[in-house]
Amino acid sequence: PAQCFLENDFSFNSASYISSENTTTHHWFFGDGNDSIGPTVSHQYVIPNQFNYQVKLIVTSDSGCVDSIQKPITILPSPLVNVSPNGPYEICAGDQIVLHADAQAGAGSVTSYQWMIGGTPIPNATTDSLLVFTAGSYQVLVTNTASCSVKSISDSIIVNQLPTGILDMPDTTFICEGTPRLLQGSTANGYQWYYNGNQIQGATQSSYL
Repeated sequence: PAQCFLENDFSFNSASYISSENTTTHHWFFGDGNDSIGPTVSHQYVIPNQFNYQVKLIVTSDSGCVDSIQKPITILPSPLVNVSPNGPYEICAGDQIVLHADAQAGAGSVTSYQWMIGGTPIPNATTDSLLVFTAGSYQVLVTNTASCSVKSISDSIIVNQLPTGILDMPDTTFICEGTPRLLQGSTANGYQWYYNGNQIQGATQSSYL
């Protein structure tokens, strides 16, 4: 039998019997230094990068007679994946960011990607990158040649709404040359004044004369 490394959970059941008396003990050895006693047991392998084990069962009867059997099992390597940039990540409304899955196949090659938002698959989001402009918690599910899969850690994208700037204009739209007029902005956390579409150097206060 074979299972993927992540979340592997093997169940072992002894079919041992003896016609003339009862078996008294079933002693399992899992090949990784751990053992268990009972006719039916379960075991999880947690040692990374070790993929082949010999599982041995020793059965003892009432009279002390002993028999044993040994069989191999295989742990299939699971892929590894990290998403960059690491969240939480903030963008402004109307902006976008590209999330990229840095994946290692573990076994064979990566065969598929599936991006998710809030645990729900995103239609047609099946490449190693995703263009994001919506707030949410993003993950990618990566599968390798051995059909083993892994989900990335959730990556949070926060979308901040754009400020609504209010410009207090003077009573008239024209002024005499050499006569200053005070322009006043409000309801913003930061300011940058422009003239004819060009940034005015140093004009970063709420008012501009």
